[in-house]
Amino acid sequence: MPEEKILREVFIPIKIVKRGSAKSKIMHQNDSQKKLNRPLLRALAKAYRWENGIRDFGRADWYINKNKLSKAYVRRLLKLNNLSPKIKKAIVTGDFPRDILLQDIVFSEISLLWSEQERKLLGRGEK
Repeated sequence: MPEEKILREVFIPIKIVKRGSAKSKIMHQNDSQKKLNRPLLRALAKAYRWENGIRDFGRADWYINKNKLSKAYVRRLLKLNNLSPKIKKAIVTGDFPRDILLQDIVFSEISLLWSEQERKLLGRGEK
C-alpha cells in the first residue's frame, strides 16, 4: 500500500523591508517592533551634533564647508531636530515603527506641531 503524502500550508508572518537603494531585509513581524532603526538613530545623532556645531561656528555655511558636507543633506537631516520628544525617545528605545524609514521623514513635510507628528508617525497623540 503506497504511503499517503500529507501537504500542509504554513504561514510565516514576515515582511520584506527595503533599506537604502538595493538592500532588502526579511524580518519576522514580532522582531520588527523592538529592534533599533539604526539609520534613523544615526541620522538623529548627526542632526543633533551638526546643530550644536553650527551654533558653535555661528554660521551654517562655514561649518558645512569645514566638514565637507552637502548643504542639501544637512538641511534634510536637521529636520530631525524638530521631532517631538516622544518620537525621539521612541527612536532611541526601539519603539519607533520599523516600517517608517529615514527617507519617509526627511523627504516629506513634517508638521511642527508635536501632536500632529505623533499622530502621523506613531499613530497616537492628543486629539
